[in-house]
Amino acid sequence: MSITEPLVESEIRKLAIDWYSKLSDHAPLEEYITLLAENDLQMQFPETTIYGFKSFKDWYQGVVNKYFNQIHTLKELKVIPEDDHAKVQIIVHWQASFWEPPAAQSKRVELDAYQRWVVKRSPTSHKPLIVNYIVDRFEYAEGSAKVEDRTEHEISMNTRQVIEQYYETVNVGDWNTWLTLFDDHIVIDEQLAGHIEGIESLRQGVDGLQKGYSKFQNIPKHIVVDGNQACAVSRIQAANASGVPIEANVANYFRLDNGRIVYFQNFHDTRPFDPFVKQKLT
Repeated sequence: MSITEPLVESEIRKLAIDWYSKLSDHAPLEEYITLLAENDLQMQFPETTIYGFKSFKDWYQGVVNKYFNQIHTLKELKVIPEDDHAKVQIIVHWQASFWEPPAAQSKRVELDAYQRWVVKRSPTSHKPLIVNYIVDRFEYAEGSAKVEDRTEHEISMNTRQVIEQYYETVNVGDWNTWLTLFDDHIVIDEQLAGHIEGIESLRQGVDGLQKGYSKFQNIPKHIVVDGNQACAVSRIQAANASGVPIEANVANYFRLDNGRIVYFQNFHDTRPFDPFVKQKLT
């Protein structure tokens, strides 16, 4: 079997059954490594959106600490094969108990979750992996408790996770993951590049950054989160393509929607960036 071999329904059904079985059993985290794409993973839940296996660990810890006596029953699975991946439509019946302190008793939730997955083959094992995982909606059974409402604290926590990952991915040069943090219709007002709209324009901007900087670190000093908005003060320590150092203090403003950055603006003195702006690249 090769990575280019088309995915078939039997493989994906086995993946889904294994996935839901592990969720019901509160399986150890290491058992999920063979089911999820580690770096390209994106999962959108009603309460949060996560990127990468590290963020999955944080989400999973919250789930196993909140829900118990879980039952996942796969009701429907439809596979749409594509060139190098498969799109999957799923309906899963979920039952679980949870306790919200200081309530005297736990509650029971029962619902059908409508989900969409994107599945690709692992480049090493060639087994199917979940790359994208989106929970579109819940249909509650009569009398079920409700779980989808988010508090302002939960929204702020999700916002902080995205902003922290923004800086983490920049500072390790993981621009592909960095781009997944933005909405496809992102709007940016950038001090040097000006007004930018759309993810493709931003992708082209990344190419310029990679060519124009031999080093780029954006180190956050203070992050303030208010619901789906955030402001960060950071210190840029960089060097242009020839190694000429660049240092500047920067303020960044973020606004998010559904766990993705939809608007970004930064503020800084432009003169420290002259070695980047005025260089002549071949």
